[in-house]
Amino acid sequence: MAIESYLNEIRQDLLVNAGNPLVADALVSFTWAWQQLGPDAGARLQQLYIDQNPFAEGRREDFDQAADGSFYSDYHGRYHPYFRRLRELQKHYDIFLIDPDGNVVYTTVKEPDFGTNLATGIWREDRKS
Repeated sequence: MAIESYLNEIRQDLLVNAGNPLVADALVSFTWAWQQLGPDAGARLQQLYIDQNPFAEGRREDFDQAADGSFYSDYHGRYHPYFRRLRELQKHYDIFLIDPDGNVVYTTVKEPDFGTNLATGIWREDRKS
């Protein structure tokens, strides 16, 4: 019963946030900015927001904006504080924005899944086997 309640809470959060204009704007902005970074967008963003993040693993979400001058980093500075707070309030482990092509264009906590592609990357298959 507890797991069913938990899953219902997640479902409600998804429904509310899917209709939130700020979330929709963020997805459009991050998707466009990702495309501007070119074919190595994921690797570049992992370098900026994981490898060069001034905060240690487990606190990477405290980093609001890389100083690379990209549109992506401008958008990250604008939207990340909202998503960080949303994650804290809703007690989610992470928040993801995934573009229609399967690119993980944004995560709050910046783990190795950030910047990957769910359709073609390492997460495309069930990792249990």
